[in-house]
Amino acid sequence: MTSGYSPGFNPVYEPDNLVSSEERLERLSAALEANEQALKEAADELLDAEDARDSAWRQAMLSAECPKVGVFDGVRVTVAYQKAWVEEQIKGQERRVREAQIKVKAADAQRRKLEGQLRAAQSINGNVREAYRSTGGRPW
Repeated sequence: MTSGYSPGFNPVYEPDNLVSSEERLERLSAALEANEQALKEAADELLDAEDARDSAWRQAMLSAECPKVGVFDGVRVTVAYQKAWVEEQIKGQERRVREAQIKVKAADAQRRKLEGQLRAAQSINGNVREAYRSTGGRPW
């Protein structure tokens, strides 16, 4: 690549000494730890949203307004109609579940990206360390 752009990674990283290479590893490790916390919080938010949706579903199904399945005065109420009515009642909670799922997926994608960057930085760090050793600690 002549542009110096690598998809999924920061712009080309060329450490000029062992310290800058080690600092990059520390920054990526810290970012990965912060991301793990964000992923945990997103997963907790998803569980809370699912619990709220399930509770709202049960309340809607048991409410007096919920259409009962059967034929009443010649009008047929189907299970599909009842299900559609309940889904309409809980659409706000369902949206919160989808939003929480998106947050979990985004945090997980960021985790994978950071892990890839960390692996690349570890590889570069190994090369820098070897170059540092072979030159006796002098700049190359």
